[in-house]
Amino acid sequence: MSVIDKLEARFGHFAIPGLIRVFALAQLLNWLLIMLVPDYLALLVFDREAILSGEVWRLFSYALLPGSFGIIWVLFGVFFMWMLNDGLEAEWGAFKVNLYILSGLFFSAIGGFLSPIPDHGWILWSSVLFAFASYYPNHEIMLYMIVPLKMKWVAALTAGAMFFQLLGNPELRLAIVFGLINFFIVFLPGFIKNAGRKAATNSRRMKFQAAQLDESEALHTCSVCGKTSNDHPSLGFRVTADGDDICDECRAQKLLSKG
Repeated sequence: MSVIDKLEARFGHFAIPGLIRVFALAQLLNWLLIMLVPDYLALLVFDREAILSGEVWRLFSYALLPGSFGIIWVLFGVFFMWMLNDGLEAEWGAFKVNLYILSGLFFSAIGGFLSPIPDHGWILWSSVLFAFASYYPNHEIMLYMIVPLKMKWVAALTAGAMFFQLLGNPELRLAIVFGLINFFIVFLPGFIKNAGRKAATNSRRMKFQAAQLDESEALHTCSVCGKTSNDHPSLGFRVTADGDDICDECRAQKLLSKG
């Protein structure tokens, strides 16, 4: 039994079912409050000085900020996070989803202290997206309710956008690295193992193909007429003093010409 399984057996009853759903509904509620009271936004962002001054709720409240302030995108975000929750809970169960989110919050908070970025909650939710896409790469969502898009491409586009943001703002480096640590811990060993298996499979395939090619090569090829033992299995071959192959027909002709 793994350490995670032992923890689940002991503390699994404390897990909150549908935790990502809870975050999604909290983001929707916070969007409404921000629309009503714009200054409320400043109370939720990650602020190192404010945290060190005692406003410890900011260690997780940044993850409760909506990813967008357009109502369509907010509602889409709620639906999207609902889907992520159900897919990951189907694979892991509530306890492991809770552990993944809480560890993500912990590492993201460290990244927030090391990197002066006030809003990095999107990195945490990107790690959840990457986890879902790892299990359901071909699951389709309807972008703008029109364009079908597989989750592996959504994850690839997200990773690409993250990379380009990193190029434009190197200060994001630590925030991104720490924000994705939970994903790397869970999935990187599997990726490495799969890569090793693919490499071993490719090596075996190449050896097999080489063996097949070797088997297709003729054992004897007449140095005079070019006939091979594969094309003429009933034809006999001899090796000359020079080390060349010669078929019985050509050998007989040579003997007759000499006679």
